[in-house]
Amino acid sequence: MKIGILTGSFLPKVGGAQVFSHNISRQLAEFGHDVDVYVPSDQFHALDPRYRSLLTPLPWKFHGAVRRLSSLGMYRAARYLQRRQRDKAYDVWLVVGTYPGGYAGTTLRDHAPIVLRASGEDIQRSPELGYGMRLNAVQAARIKRTVTAYDKVVAMTEASREDFRELGVADENIATITNGVDADWFRREREVSELRSDLGWPSDRPVILTTGRNHQKKGFHLIPAIAERLRARGHEFRWYVVGLGTDRIDAEVRSRGLDGHVITIGQIGVSRGGDDDWRFPDRRLVRMYQAADVYAFPTLIENFPMVQLEAMAAGAAYVSTDAPGCRELVKHNENGLQARAGDVDSFAQELGRALSDAQLRERLVTKAFEFVASCTWEKVARRYEDLFQQARESRRPNRMPLEAEV
Repeated sequence: MKIGILTGSFLPKVGGAQVFSHNISRQLAEFGHDVDVYVPSDQFHALDPRYRSLLTPLPWKFHGAVRRLSSLGMYRAARYLQRRQRDKAYDVWLVVGTYPGGYAGTTLRDHAPIVLRASGEDIQRSPELGYGMRLNAVQAARIKRTVTAYDKVVAMTEASREDFRELGVADENIATITNGVDADWFRREREVSELRSDLGWPSDRPVILTTGRNHQKKGFHLIPAIAERLRARGHEFRWYVVGLGTDRIDAEVRSRGLDGHVITIGQIGVSRGGDDDWRFPDRRLVRMYQAADVYAFPTLIENFPMVQLEAMAAGAAYVSTDAPGCRELVKHNENGLQARAGDVDSFAQELGRALSDAQLRERLVTKAFEFVASCTWEKVARRYEDLFQQARESRRPNRMPLEAEV
């Protein structure tokens, strides 16, 4: 197949959507498909030319024009995308992100099958957290019209499937496909003691790891209180919190006297796996996953957290919450432990269980490996292949063009 992929964000920025766009395009190309990935021009030019394989830069401020210039932005986007479709004759388009990229992508719907993969903030909403594009009434209306215009949409969990239903997408047009993981990249090949020695981590106490951007929805602000509960219950541990903005919890860590228990580390970028490839996350961060006894993720809402697959693939016992996007994936007491989202005492209790019971950790890790085996990028890409074929076979004729303005 000839496949066009339109994404609102790409490397060198690293996040779920960026890693997905990179990995799914590489895997589909390895299967023999002709793949072009259309990425923001500033991110294209920020990459070393050796890492631009499969990439085509979009016109300058392509997505910004759609967002800010309304009718004019959509008109320009439509002309560009339809010209690319005419020149390349794609069999299908995959659009990553609902707004503004997915909104622009609807202009292709009379020219080729179109498939949408949402990222989370674009379809989820939480008034309590002030989270989600749909909290803005204008964006909410555009997102609703966008998702119902696609031949197929991808939900990564039942929670996101319900978001699509709420937006009016017919159930038969929703496919559930998880994120993927590069299991070989995370597989532990060295002793934990060696890994900790390299990292300068202690070998005389359990190690907890948390990674990611410190966003309110991730629940990182709860970590100092959780750690205080653990210490009060007699647990000795070292908790490393790694990612952009994690230093914002430092003041509370100090105020609770947890300096020797909770350590924050800034964002770690990406590693080049070869002359024409990048691997995710960076090798140093992978070693952190592999060196941890427990991975703790006190999140409040998710679409599909990649950190979950990464921690499981690295052999860390996984402790998370029953938040949307997590509760369907972690089976409590089987492949991980679940606490009540936002409940400090509940999370401290489950995390304490994992810290104090080596046999429990071993059992959780064994079941987690089984789950990860179903989520390799190769298997995920095969599911997208099937979905693309379904989209091609289920074309609905005589659609009217989407108006540029709501």
